[in-house]
Amino acid sequence: FFSTGNQFAICSDVVIPKLKSTVNALNGVMINIGGIIGNLLISSLIQDNIDLLSFSITLVIVIWLTGSVFWILPYLYYNKERVSHKLITIRVPSIEI
Repeated sequence: FFSTGNQFAICSDVVIPKLKSTVNALNGVMINIGGIIGNLLISSLIQDNIDLLSFSITLVIVIWLTGSVFWILPYLYYNKERVSHKLITIRVPSIEI
């Protein structure tokens, strides 16, 4: 339930054109589901007991840091995937009707 940054741009740059719409659609669904579940979880914790506010804030920070750590994977594999995508696009030209 935090900002997704350039996630859609990375997916569009790496995924083959045939699958771009599916990947972006699933990415959007997952972002929306995460936003709904995250907001429900945090607001229900705070609503039940205001003393859980510090725990809720800690939970949000832990989830955010965990998600930030997962951005290391695209950092490691992005260039290789981009080059692979360009090679596939060069070998299989698109047919325009």
